[in-house]
Amino acid sequence: MTPFNVPTRDEVSAPNQAIFDDIAKRRGKVTNLFATFAHSENALGP
Repeated sequence: MTPFNVPTRDEVSAPNQAIFDDIAKRRGKVTNLFATFAHSENALGP
């Protein structure tokens, strides 16, 4: 199995950073699943 990169907040776009902040506020942290979705500009959006 090929490992995949889980981006940090600093490695994602500005719109996804705002979503990371919202997720962290609501859940206490950003899980790897949500962070991996941030590779897409559309996956985390409304």
